[in-house]
Amino acid sequence: MPEKKLKVIKSYEKLSPEIKKAFDEKYVDGYEGYWISFENAKNELIRAIPFETEEFIYLVKFKQKKVSNEEESEDKDFNELDLKDEENQSEEDLDY
Repeated sequence: MPEKKLKVIKSYEKLSPEIKKAFDEKYVDGYEGYWISFENAKNELIRAIPFETEEFIYLVKFKQKKVSNEEESEDKDFNELDLKDEENQSEEDLDY
């Protein structure tokens, strides 16, 4: 029976240089489609990327940017734009 690998949740910043290098080489094209989300014991949402070595199965956590109230307001304003204004613009006015 094969040995079970240890499962570890670790921040990217705390990985050894060798593991960071291997992780970066595996995900050279980015993390899109690999994110796993879960709640920790404090009911905080954690987002991580899975990564497996010969000895461990890691969930590599990354620091998440905290969004300020001002940024949330800007996002809300952007999402509530009146799309009718776009319909009235000519193709020359649009920036592609």
